[in-house]
Amino acid sequence: MDFEWYDLQTKNNYIKNAGILVIVNIENIECYMQLDTGCPVTFIMDYFINDNNLFKKNKLLLDTEIFGTPSLSYFENIQIKYDNELKFNIPKCFIEDDLTKEEREKKKEKVISKRKLPFAGFLGNDIFTNGFFSIDFPKKNISFTASTNNYNSYSNIIVENGDIIIPIQLNNFKLNLVFDVATADTDIILKNSTFKKIFKKQKNKLRYNNISRPDFIFRSYYTFEETQININTIITKKRIRIETPDKKTNKYFFQNSNQDGILGTKLLREKIIHIDLINKKFFLSDDYK
Repeated sequence: MDFEWYDLQTKNNYIKNAGILVIVNIENIECYMQLDTGCPVTFIMDYFINDNNLFKKNKLLLDTEIFGTPSLSYFENIQIKYDNELKFNIPKCFIEDDLTKEEREKKKEKVISKRKLPFAGFLGNDIFTNGFFSIDFPKKNISFTASTNNYNSYSNIIVENGDIIIPIQLNNFKLNLVFDVATADTDIILKNSTFKKIFKKQKNKLRYNNISRPDFIFRSYYTFEETQININTIITKKRIRIETPDKKTNKYFFQNSNQDGILGTKLLREKIIHIDLINKKFFLSDDYK
């Protein structure tokens, strides 16, 4: 499955490669969905459903809550097709119910994509039904078949409540980071308590910026640090941007106490990541083997 990077136009910034879009077909409607491996479930936008009259009025919609925010959930199968062949049968579809289409169109943030297609929502980790996937960032491709690489190359991951958690070592600290391709313009985001523990002797005043995403904006405090990073079998020394969000967003991101932060895709742009959800393993490579 091919993907494209989208750019994000904000009031003050133009962010290249801000996230991953794939073109899919829902009920014969060609549309974009964003791949979001930081999300356990697939989201369909309520305005997309209403505009295209996808669900009949007599279908059961139940109030639910996910990530601490109210949503509507549609408890029946929805089929999402890619290239009229690959099909994702989503048994439980969550529908975001916050802004109307008109309100979203008035927002200053604008997703810049190659084609003018409607945006339907977010593809979560429930699409990986066979338990294997690889993301080739240089070639912009997602594969749903297992790699034949020897398991000696793999490292362990944690799969918890639908999240994919990758252990890394940052200098002398061992961290469990959620693998989240939606944070594509980010190196590492740490939860407040982990950030304070690592940078308790931080002398320089932290910088801050308003981080824009298609769905919300939050304030991020950050520092640039020379670090040694160990991910899988790859050890590298480089200067990276390490962030921590405002308190409200910190609660939104890190409800699970076992998570130390989020691993964005900026560190992986030249790699292929292979993930085996069944055996809870992953490895990084430069090409398929």
